Amino acid sequence: MLKAVGQLNPESINTLPCSDLHAIDRLWQHYSQGRFGFSAQKTIYLKSGNQPGQDYNWEAFKRFGDHIGWRKEGSWRKHEELTFSLNAPAGHLPVVKEAIEVEEEVVIWAEVAVACSALFSRATDCGL
Repeated sequence: MLKAVGQLNPESINTLPCSDLHAIDRLWQHYSQGRFGFSAQKTIYLKSGNQPGQDYNWEAFKRFGDHIGWRKEGSWRKHEELTFSLNAPAGHLPVVKEAIEVEEEVVIWAEVAVACSALFSRATDCGL
């Protein structure tokens, strides 16, 4: 994705070709037996009360993080604490490493919330 759009922000995500988004999701879905990928995450994102393309709702995004394992016991997890195997909770992956490897975790996770809103809005536009 980074190769296709340069960086992950709402403006660049909106230019991501639908064919690329579908291809990436298909690979995640295939190699995780349906557990990971944008479509898996989008379902959980919506069930958590989030609305793609709108200003993110911090409480709904925390519920999403809790459900997919990005949060544990009320705290956002660091990259090295995430699970990179099929044993991870459904929707756990993908995650952008660069987005969570800095000292101000709440600020950075808020940026991830904004990116997720844009990504799942683009996924909806692309029929994913």
